[in-house]
Amino acid sequence: MPSWNIHNKWAFRLGVRKDIADLVNRMVDSIGDPEYHDYGRVIVGGHWVFSELYRELQRYYRLFGDDGVKAFLLYHVLDYMSTLLHSPSISLNRALEYAFRLLSGIEEDSRKFVEDLELREITINCCEEIRRLITNNDELLSDIKPELSQWLKWAGERLVRIKCEKCGQEFTTLDEEARRFLASLSIHVLELYI
Repeated sequence: MPSWNIHNKWAFRLGVRKDIADLVNRMVDSIGDPEYHDYGRVIVGGHWVFSELYRELQRYYRLFGDDGVKAFLLYHVLDYMSTLLHSPSISLNRALEYAFRLLSGIEEDSRKFVEDLELREITINCCEEIRRLITNNDELLSDIKPELSQWLKWAGERLVRIKCEKCGQEFTTLDEEARRFLASLSIHVLELYI
């Protein structure tokens, strides 16, 4: 899982005050009490069980306002992405797809179940901000899984422009050698990055 420094770095980039990010880290990790470690995060089949999430959203909102909700959601999304990215069977694109799906589910459930209109809007806006933050963000991905940065840099150097023979439109892709090599490592073409 990402260190607290990584969580703080990205919370700060979302505009969360450092003191609040630090407190959220400590509360979510519940140091010394493993029963409550990652409390509030129950993800089943890529969907966050909203009854668990909602209690915690209310708590962090009551304690820290918008920053608390933002830091809490970001903390769990980064941990979720880290778990996915460290799985040998999940590609980067798939991990991002699952993270986007998770955020969409939170937005949808917020619209359905959150009666407090202010908290509903804050939650939806936080999900949108987090989605923008994790989209096409090599720095964040290399913070979560440092070995990814070497592949992203290498792949970026192997980009080529090709003209489609059927429609004549140009597009960017990896050269054939790079595609085969990355596929042999179960790293799929990073379509979001080209």
